[in-house]
Amino acid sequence: MKIVLEDLSFSYRGGKKVFEHLDLVLPGRHIVAITGPNGSGKTTLLKLIAGILEPDSGKVIFDGVGSEFLRFGFVFQNPSEQFVHFTVEREVGFALENFGYDSDVIAIKVSEILKEFGLYSKRGSSPDELSGGEQQKLSIASSVVYEPKIFLMDEPTSYLDEPGKKLFFETVSSLRRRGYSILWVTQDPSELKLSDYVLLLEEGRVTFFENTKRFLKDGYDSI
Repeated sequence: MKIVLEDLSFSYRGGKKVFEHLDLVLPGRHIVAITGPNGSGKTTLLKLIAGILEPDSGKVIFDGVGSEFLRFGFVFQNPSEQFVHFTVEREVGFALENFGYDSDVIAIKVSEILKEFGLYSKRGSSPDELSGGEQQKLSIASSVVYEPKIFLMDEPTSYLDEPGKKLFFETVSSLRRRGYSILWVTQDPSELKLSDYVLLLEEGRVTFFENTKRFLKDGYDSI
């Protein structure tokens, strides 16, 4: 799903301006890595796209519709902070309950997703008992079950060890094969090779946005 930002401006309360007249088109069905120095506007951009923050002016359009008509999948730095239930099974079914699905449908969908993500044997476990990589898989599974169009990931590997990162990368590769649009904030240059495009932000300005091979070839060093 293509994401279009038109003449977007945003300032935080207190006057800090983050974006000013930003125009940007993000391609759908690809992984776009959003990178740049601290304070460059990476997380703010995700929140504007998701509708969590309202722009001062301008708009965000998704294939011609607004964010209020879409479902997003969110993956954060520390997934345990977004878990609200005591078992893996209930966590995956939580969003479906909120969307009003019938209990029989929920049971079927949750079972299918847990098997797909290799978490079925952990269905009765507490999310806190999972490894870091498994927690991120649970976070993604809890979104995939309600079929979002776009995944927004904010430095999702920050708290993962190397085995956890490997598990997470395999999961993201699976999402790409399924045709999801993925926006991934990262400051780790080694993760950029997993993306299709790199968006470099510096002080709220887009200073590079092209395919990842070009970015790595040019050797940008501002992140």
